[in-house]
Amino acid sequence: MYLRKSTARDSVADDEKSVAFQLDRARAFAQSKGWTLPDELVFVDDGVSGAEFARRPGLMRLMASLKPRPLFGAVVTYDSSRLGRQQVETAYVQKMIVRSGVQLWTSKDGKQRTLDSPTDKIMSSLEGYANEMQRYATAARTRDGHLRKAKAGHVTGGKVFGNANVRVGGHVERRIDPEPGGEGHGDFRALRGGR
Repeated sequence: MYLRKSTARDSVADDEKSVAFQLDRARAFAQSKGWTLPDELVFVDDGVSGAEFARRPGLMRLMASLKPRPLFGAVVTYDSSRLGRQQVETAYVQKMIVRSGVQLWTSKDGKQRTLDSPTDKIMSSLEGYANEMQRYATAARTRDGHLRKAKAGHVTGGKVFGNANVRVGGHVERRIDPEPGGEGHGDFRALRGGR
């Protein structure tokens, strides 16, 4: 079983964002098939983007477990976007799973993903394209939201030396931190040798 969540998405219900939700759905699906699922064969990447592949320890463990012979006969994931949101890389991951003789299933729709025919391959490619487009749309919405906040003088993330982040109503603003060693990490004179 492979589970992945990146960050909160506005278009998805809170419970569906979590790996716990994905795990429950995948366990129920596996049980409906009569399959057993040992905990050591649950591969998880929590808080990792679908555009990232090399730095996903759960995915790397899953792929390594396919060689020299797979430790299992099927991989269940919630939907194809959990494997990735970068079309070419996701197609390669799917190919390596299927080529190793392991079935690939999605618990959301209960379907097996195969690459047996040109039609299977084009459908997988179109699904990968849609998943990648969703990632781009989410990134654009995030950038636009941060730009809107910045123009309004709101903090969009992190701390700045010499400033404190202060909650004002429903947002956060930066304020000069007058106290040496305060939240803004001290005063500027310390950096200039006390001059």
